[in-house]
Parts: sequence; structure tokens; C-alpha cells
Amino acid sequence: MSRNIRRNSRNRKAVMLVGLPGMGKTSIAAEMMKKDPSFRVIEQDAHYANGKADTEAYLEAIKDAVSTHSVILCKNHHTEKSRDEVMRVLRRKRVRCVTVNLVPEVVDESVISNLLDRIEKRNDGSSHLKIDSKHTRDRARQNIVYGFVKKYEEPNEPFVRLNYLDDVEKQAEIVFSLL
Repeated sequence: MSRNIRRNSRNRKAVMLVGLPGMGKTSIAAEMMKKDPSFRVIEQDAHYANGKADTEAYLEAIKDAVSTHSVILCKNHHTEKSRDEVMRVLRRKRVRCVTVNLVPEVVDESVISNLLDRIEKRNDGSSHLKIDSKHTRDRARQNIVYGFVKKYEEPNEPFVRLNYLDDVEKQAEIVFSLL
């Protein structure tokens, strides 16, 4: 039987990736898709309006996708509110969720510097956060520190913490083992 057939709700799953910009959420999702293309990836970066994240469009995309598929959710999900909004949708659709946290217990200057290096290296247009002549490294640092690190709330729901520096193939294997 094909994995792409309509699934009933007990078989659908969601993976909620929690991480700061540059921690590899999209890379993990891509690796998981290589191993099981029946998943659908829902990216917050695909849902922007007037330069701001369109949360309603993101949640609607989740609702639509989980009607027929398991999903991987790529958004920072760095606040309790943002995770709760997603969990409400998943509970209504009776989809089991595994929360994967890539944020280390301590986010210090070396972590931030590493994230900035990773963002600068990828500068491929896949994210709204870029480091180039228009968006300097200092501005990106401020965005990460004040937009994400200072607002970060550790998940209340059960989660597994992965080291964002680990090999992406290893990370994907660990996530699949939790499903």
C-alpha cells in the first residue's frame, strides 16, 4: 500500500521543530523528507504578508495538510503562545505531535556567533533573515537576540532536545525513532 494514500487520524503525526534562526530546522525537515516523502513540510517562511509572519496562514496550512498527511512544522516556535496555537490545531485534528527542541540550555555569545555564521553561509533566499549588504551581521544579531533569544520560553509539553550542531542525518533518525 502506498504511503501517500489518505490516512486516518490515528496514523497522522506532527513533528514540531523548535529552534532559533540558523539551527537547522529546514535541514532536518529536508532530511526527513528524503527518508519519508509522504510527510508534508509546513514552513513559516512561506507564510509572510507585508514583511511579517502570517500566523493565521501558517495555522491554516497546518489544518489543510494534517487532514491527509503527517507533517513537519518548521517555525521557530520559540514562545509558549506560538506552540499552543499549533497544538490546538493538532488536538482538534487528533494528530499526535513530537516536539523537537534544538535550542541549547544556554544560549551564549558562541552560540549566537555560530548561528550568524550558518545564516551567512546559507544566504540562499530560503529565509527572511539574511546577512548581506542590506541586512548586516549586527542587525541579524539584534534580530536573533531581541526577537528570539530574549523571548524564548522552554516548552512545557514533553520534548526531546537535540544538539543543533549534530549531523542532520543523525538528527532525522532520532526524530523518526520518536514517531
